[in-house]
Amino acid sequence: SSPSESERCTGVAEWASKSVNCVTGCSHNCRYCYAAFDACDRYHRVKRDEWEHPRVRDHDVRKRHVKYDGTVMFPTTHDITPEVLDPCLQVLGSLLSAGNHVLIVSKPHRACVQAICDRFTGHRSQILFRFTIGADDPDLLRYWDPGAPDFAERLTCLKLAHRLGFNTSVSMEPMLDIARAPRLVRRLLPHITESIWLGKMNNVASRVRVETEEDRRQVDAVTTSQTDEAVWALYDELKDIQQVRWKDSIKKVVGISLQKEPPPSTSSPKPRPPGVTVTEFHVPVTDAAPSVSSDVQAQVVDALAALGHPKRLRIVLELARAGGVMGFTELRTGLGLRAVTLSQQLDVLEGAGVARRVRKGRTVSCRLDDRVLNEVGTYVVGLAKAAATPSASG
Repeated sequence: SSPSESERCTGVAEWASKSVNCVTGCSHNCRYCYAAFDACDRYHRVKRDEWEHPRVRDHDVRKRHVKYDGTVMFPTTHDITPEVLDPCLQVLGSLLSAGNHVLIVSKPHRACVQAICDRFTGHRSQILFRFTIGADDPDLLRYWDPGAPDFAERLTCLKLAHRLGFNTSVSMEPMLDIARAPRLVRRLLPHITESIWLGKMNNVASRVRVETEEDRRQVDAVTTSQTDEAVWALYDELKDIQQVRWKDSIKKVVGISLQKEPPPSTSSPKPRPPGVTVTEFHVPVTDAAPSVSSDVQAQVVDALAALGHPKRLRIVLELARAGGVMGFTELRTGLGLRAVTLSQQLDVLEGAGVARRVRKGRTVSCRLDDRVLNEVGTYVVGLAKAAATPSASG
């Protein structure tokens, strides 16, 4: 018999028994945000133009939490951003001190993740990070998550938390590019200790505002990519990876019970509908394409992602013009950046292995990593040669 509505496990209930929040609004202003839709359009509690200016709810920050049954998810209706970091740290302190196990869900900022890790090192066993990474395409992320960190910064945060010994996981709900999701999953897996969750973008027609031609193009692209055929192909591609978990939007298509997530090896999906075939996800490689190991390829991809931001590219170019090394103050002055901005961008470049900071006494210098940049250059030149080589069929 099918489970009753009260027994079905969907939404936040798939991950936690209790949710906690302390802020109304979110500066990330993601276009598909269910919390923004509920607060602004469904219940009219907040005006749309006010949502991207978060308001801290002091009474929720001051609340003394007790030990709750099950996992506590924090936050669920906003992200942890630099402007609300301090109150979020206070709430986390209260939850952890009471003995709770906390699932921290957010589109991560490097400074925020570092602060959480530094403050709560002693509570490592109680914390599971779940970073939202719906795509690695910079254009998609800029459109759908306009105020959120780019992919390179999110990946840096994942690597940082993992390296510091915290439990890590990823939410790929919503997937912004379902066809490229398997590649992204495999790219993230080395930095995940627990799980990676995949889900569709829900209620696109009602939640996402369509006001321009670009809005219509993006919404149509997501809607047409989330077909049952595409979901089946994704499921067939990833079902045997132990860390992969499926959100309710995927389970409903392939027929997995909403009550419990069965292990990938024992799940029994319903028969595939007639006419639905398996799509293979792969990257074609020509004889002329550069041949590199998977580790080097992953490093090249991370470096290119880090360089795909105007400020970070300017930093690397400025260092290159100076022979690969400059003092921090000299670099900041030459670029006209604030110290905090330069530090944040250097954090990402360091996470990708492109540059590093060297401290000697009270002096800090910034240096490019020749080895990583040479690998990037070799790979890009190889691609250019491959592109210029006539194919056998052409």
